[in-house]
Amino acid sequence: VPCKGAFIAIGRDPATSFLRDGEASPGGVQLDARGYIERTGLYSMTSVSGVFACGDATDSRYRQAVTAAGAGAQAAMDVEDYLQRQHLKDL
Repeated sequence: VPCKGAFIAIGRDPATSFLRDGEASPGGVQLDARGYIERTGLYSMTSVSGVFACGDATDSRYRQAVTAAGAGAQAAMDVEDYLQRQHLKDL
């Protein structure tokens, strides 16, 4: 399904299995044993270039709207930096 972005409500357990390596998602995003998305370093980048994650899908401890909102702002800044590095500033 073509789209420019998606927000997925995951509830108390991360509904991230669609990101695992498989036929529908070759290369997959690295998940931990409980299904939370693993980020690289302190940023919102994932194991797949150009794929960013934040909020409840990455936070196994707090899972709160307020922390997810802050993480979303950080991820937006990370995406902007990534796009500038990719010379896609004018998108």
